[in-house]
Amino acid sequence: MNVWNKFWQWYENKILGSVILIAIIQFIQVPHMVWNADMMLESGYVSRIHPVIDWFLYGVDLIEIISIVNVGMIMYSLIKKRKEKSSEPTKTEPPKKGNGPKNPILWIVFVFSLIIVLINFISVLFPALILVSGTPSIPGIEPRTPEPFETG
Repeated sequence: MNVWNKFWQWYENKILGSVILIAIIQFIQVPHMVWNADMMLESGYVSRIHPVIDWFLYGVDLIEIISIVNVGMIMYSLIKKRKEKSSEPTKTEPPKKGNGPKNPILWIVFVFSLIIVLINFISVLFPALILVSGTPSIPGIEPRTPEPFETG
């Protein structure tokens, strides 16, 4: 058994823990959403009280990447397990040789997860690009360009 198969066998035994990790990450997003709404409304009840609190509540958004990758891995594992069950030989059917055709769903899940992770990294690598490029103009309100490295 190669390293790839050993890893997936180990991971399949830990899927419950993986789902619990995803649930915890999603529950942590609730205070982040409240903080983000407070930032957008500029009410100051939760945001801009202390820079450390703002840093943590902003950083919570980045751990979604773990959840996205984890969901992709669970989907891959379940599809792989289903494929193995369907390709098991029966008593009347001789065993199949080779791996057979590759399942395109596995590649679609992998590529989709990778694209989402890369999109999330854009705000980390180029915060000024996102903040400065999208200054809205609302009639009757003076446009305000945000500071490129302001948290939130």
